Amino acid sequence: MAKEIRDFIRQISLTDPLWVDSPYGLNELSRMSRDKVKHGTGEEVLVKIANCKDIEPLRAEDIGITGANDLLFRFLIHRGDGAPNFSMMLLELAPGGNTPQHSHGWEEEIFVKSGKGEIETAGGRNSLGPGDFLYIGPDEKHQFLNTGDESLEMICLVPHSSD
Repeated sequence: MAKEIRDFIRQISLTDPLWVDSPYGLNELSRMSRDKVKHGTGEEVLVKIANCKDIEPLRAEDIGITGANDLLFRFLIHRGDGAPNFSMMLLELAPGGNTPQHSHGWEEEIFVKSGKGEIETAGGRNSLGPGDFLYIGPDEKHQFLNTGDESLEMICLVPHSSD
């Protein structure tokens, strides 16, 4: 799973401008391309503001990930947005769904947005719910399982590869 995600992130180079409404009054920010926006101080900053539901979900099997059940990815922030160090994804597991059991050579940070589930590691299973956050160290074998009756949504941060 790890190699497939990295390969897919490397390929993302979305540049079509898509406009979003923002509660912050920034109404014409490009969702898929870098955009300079005047901050409250008048200084221009690189900003991306979007709603995660506006990003088309991709099925795990469509990006080469095997062993997952009912897993969707939304690539929220990536190199194509000008992010030099990390990518942010929204992982969505349908009820009964799971990621494959996997490990990778980099750290991973997870925030549970909604739903209920478990993470299985070498140390056993731990319950997860809204507001929980996790740090998964490099090479730690893990698997996420949705044990609830609604979608388990998790924000995932992964560093870009060094190449």
